[in-house]
Amino acid sequence: MRAIWLVLCAVVVVAVSGAAMGGAPAAAQDVPAFDNLLPDNTVFYASVRNLPDATAKVKLTGGYKIFEQLNLIERLAPPDKYAELQKLYGTFIEPLGAICRGEVAVAAMDFELEAGGAPKLVVLIDVRESENAFNDYLEKTIFPLLDEQGIKPETQEAAGVKVTKIALAPADGKEVFYAVKDGVLMISPRFDTLSDVLANTGPGPAKAMLPSNTLYANVKKSVGPADLMVYVNFGAYLQKALEEDEEAAAMLGEFGFDKLRAVGLGTKIGADGSGTTVLRLATEGEPSGWLGMVARAGGPFKSLKRMPASTGFYAAVNAGSIEELYKQFMQIIQKLSETSGGMDFDDFAQGIEAFEEALGMSLEDDVLPAFGCPRRSASRPWRS
Repeated sequence: MRAIWLVLCAVVVVAVSGAAMGGAPAAAQDVPAFDNLLPDNTVFYASVRNLPDATAKVKLTGGYKIFEQLNLIERLAPPDKYAELQKLYGTFIEPLGAICRGEVAVAAMDFELEAGGAPKLVVLIDVRESENAFNDYLEKTIFPLLDEQGIKPETQEAAGVKVTKIALAPADGKEVFYAVKDGVLMISPRFDTLSDVLANTGPGPAKAMLPSNTLYANVKKSVGPADLMVYVNFGAYLQKALEEDEEAAAMLGEFGFDKLRAVGLGTKIGADGSGTTVLRLATEGEPSGWLGMVARAGGPFKSLKRMPASTGFYAAVNAGSIEELYKQFMQIIQKLSETSGGMDFDDFAQGIEAFEEALGMSLEDDVLPAFGCPRRSASRPWRS
């Protein structure tokens, strides 16, 4: 039973990550708007726009080539288990390459788990060109394995669509539900979550969907179109935590982090394997503190133009004046020491002075000004 559960988990994980899949990129097609199937309060959303295309480009990157040369799986796997792992990969994982021919996404509607409950998450896979391959995979690979363990798939209905349930361990709540509608395969460990997503695909009263969320819309606009996009909305959880811890709220407030509501990340990979990753922080209202200084430090990444074509790694920081950041950091520490009763600022300042004395230079007068023009950062918040 445990082996079956691990195999099915591996199938879902690989379907989402695509790290082990190969094959030529899928033909050009309209990508289904997966985010339109999700409620506006979705707390996590990650999407690979075209899995085969992204996988093919990842294999051109230097990081993948190093990983391939290291051959970690063969090195780390026990000698007597490597052949078994290869067989499992060929049987259960490799065939997924013929199924995941377009977009693949995973979403979570809540971070908090009910006692003994499964997470409110759903995996979405574009199978418009591979639904037959998916059915063959179930009939020839998964169902025979389940049958050996005496597990019989059951069917029920949600929003007028047939939903298949696989009860791996009902007593432990280990169940998997899946359905296919409009060429989208939906998989979830919860029937209610899958039912809600299915209900969003049909006609009915207007609903607030994820694209209508201002934070998500800003993140998507800033990082897309990207091969990989990740969106995390933790605003409600952060506010709750700060309400329960006044000291932490004061500290984060000084730095401006109390206004953070969401974070987004987008990665684009070029045809030659070169990649660009953009990180965006979304705040409620005008950013303040350190975050406000970073937000006001705009400007293009001019240094990129000076990098040779053979550059393997490039990072930029858009953080304004490092001297000003240092001064504000010292002011914040001093204020916190006066209000929170925590660290003694005089002791902290003496530690800085001892370091400068050992260095033979002043951080504020000698070291930081030597950096010249403000450094640049790929992390920049905005108003929402």
